[in-house]
Amino acid sequence: SFSESPLWSGGPTITAIGAKSAEGEVIDFNREVTMKENVETWLENLLEVTKDTISDKVYEVDRDIKNGCTVEEFTLTFPCQVAVLGFYLQWTRDCELAISENKLDRKALHNLGRKYSNIVARLPTVLNKEGVR
Repeated sequence: SFSESPLWSGGPTITAIGAKSAEGEVIDFNREVTMKENVETWLENLLEVTKDTISDKVYEVDRDIKNGCTVEEFTLTFPCQVAVLGFYLQWTRDCELAISENKLDRKALHNLGRKYSNIVARLPTVLNKEGVR
């Protein structure tokens, strides 16, 4: 799961510019969070910025998928949890299409299953070649 360990930039005021998960994955925030007020306030701000940033990434992966981005591409582009959600979005769209085409093509669902079996089989190779974030 995603951990909120801030990455800091220096200066007289401490500013969180991103977060790092327990697994080492880094996400840059959409905006900085200044750590100058009381702890409760800046932790609330940190949580809000984290949620907003991840929400924006989800919209980005959805847009990229609609524009033809492949599973392999968005898996390497987006944070892991966002990429997994993107994979589910693409799979759901493809399933809906295959179900609607099943009346004309009885092999549509079978072909979809084969397509995703191939994608899942290739992902470890893609991730190992690129080095996981």
